[in-house]
Amino acid sequence: MKQEVKKKKKQKKWQKLTFYTSLLLCATTFLLATGGLFLYSREKQQILTEARTSAKRQTIRAALEIDREVRLAKDTALAIANDLTAGRLNDTEVLNRLKAELEKKPQLLDVGVAYEPFAYDPNVRLYAPYYARLKNELQSLEVTYNYTRPKYAWYRNTLTKGAHWAEPDFWQDSTLFSQPAVGFYTPFYSRGSQNQRPRGIVYAEYSMETIADIVKSLNLGRTGYGFLVSRTGNFLYHPNEGYVKSQANIFDLVYDRNGSQVRPLVDLVARALRGEPVEADLSDDITGQNSWVFLRQVNQNGWVVGVVFIQDEVLPDNQTTRRQLIFLSLAFMWFFVFLFFLLFRADKGTVKRLGALSSTVSLLFLAEIGFIWSLALKTRTYTSTRNLLLNETAVDQLLVPQVELSAKLNQKPPLLVPTGVYIHSLYFTSSNDVFVTGYIWQEYHEGIHDELERGFILPDAIDANDLEVKEAYRHKEDEIEVIG
Repeated sequence: MKQEVKKKKKQKKWQKLTFYTSLLLCATTFLLATGGLFLYSREKQQILTEARTSAKRQTIRAALEIDREVRLAKDTALAIANDLTAGRLNDTEVLNRLKAELEKKPQLLDVGVAYEPFAYDPNVRLYAPYYARLKNELQSLEVTYNYTRPKYAWYRNTLTKGAHWAEPDFWQDSTLFSQPAVGFYTPFYSRGSQNQRPRGIVYAEYSMETIADIVKSLNLGRTGYGFLVSRTGNFLYHPNEGYVKSQANIFDLVYDRNGSQVRPLVDLVARALRGEPVEADLSDDITGQNSWVFLRQVNQNGWVVGVVFIQDEVLPDNQTTRRQLIFLSLAFMWFFVFLFFLLFRADKGTVKRLGALSSTVSLLFLAEIGFIWSLALKTRTYTSTRNLLLNETAVDQLLVPQVELSAKLNQKPPLLVPTGVYIHSLYFTSSNDVFVTGYIWQEYHEGIHDELERGFILPDAIDANDLEVKEAYRHKEDEIEVIG
């Protein structure tokens, strides 16, 4: 009898010890799980908040810098026009004044005056002198074509509209400067009167490279990028130089093949052009990338500075995130294991209670395995690697440092050949080797790739004798040769 009482007391003692041990472990795992979840969420939110704030500040800074920069051209042109109208500047002194203004303001590309027919001299029909900064030297030049013809909007629009910022335009003589220029244009009048027909116009222009350098200086991660559009939507800067060189308009992009993807961004730009500061989150349905878009208008001329920042770039890599989530899930799993141990009072050791606990723990383990599998499968999406370039803009942005490095070394910019790969089949011949069939296509632009040998190299091919390359097609359209 005494032994039975002793046995029961010992059993209760162990039950009590087991219960309180489980209670302690339950509380410990709960604190670890909730504390870890709090730290994980706070760290992620802090990273995103800091990155978003930084991108927003950079957008505002770029808009203010461009505003301050372009004010210089506006003030220069207005000052010369006002002095000509007031008689403080004679026509014979114009050329010296243009040179002096350009010497004082190295940011400007050129400063010029264009007179109405016979306005400069009754014996001279047209006279349009200007000073330009070419190859870091000031050169005195003169417009040699008939700039009064309707097709030269820079002159005709100034006479009809008055002082205004013009759309970017290429120089008539591309041998002098191949990049588009943008500037401020204003008319000037006969002395003492601004109600008569203007005597001519004054203009001060920038190279778009000068303005683009401000946007390029933004630190937007590896694939984030900035862009700049005029008040009519024409691209003044974009990592894809083709948009600028072709004078593409952002509103025309909605009619392209991928128009539905860019429509949300185009709608945001339309709001910004109306003077509304824009902050928005965008998601790419194809790549799964999430991005922030910030748009600010430049006060002086209505241009819009845009920044697209890819959120995934600032977050920890997938391997780190997966480890953190697995740790948290394990902490929560063990919390529930000990919680159900307490709820079922498994410390009493009955078959029914232990059976219920065993079934519940098995379900918890299965749920944990499923969660880990889902994490592994999730990392196989497009966002699983930072080395994956998902659009043409990301590729252009990645190549910018190479172009800048060539400029610093006084070398010619690298020739970039648009190249694509279509994989038809894959056959793994071993754990390390793969047999591939498919197509490789390349675009060669006339005037850019004329002296470049056609073809490509596969440096990792095991044996050159096993590499069989056949030309499948070749066609040329709009000065672009495509070889597949």
